[in-house]
Amino acid sequence: MAIFLILGAIAGGFGFLFVFAPRVLIYLSEVSNKIFMTDEVAIKFRMLVGITLFLVSILMFVIAVYLGRV
Repeated sequence: MAIFLILGAIAGGFGFLFVFAPRVLIYLSEVSNKIFMTDEVAIKFRMLVGITLFLVSILMFVIAVYLGRV
């Protein structure tokens, strides 16, 4: 259950960056290219990637809650 919460939080955080703060994402990429590579395609489709990451994070939280009840 905890792994789903952690993965959901990571996906939600990156989803937020893609949708609302792409400049921060580009800065982080320039500072540490080893952690997260930002290419032109990801920035071009940043809204689609960000919304998809938000949906994945919601799914992870729902799975975590479901597993907590079982």
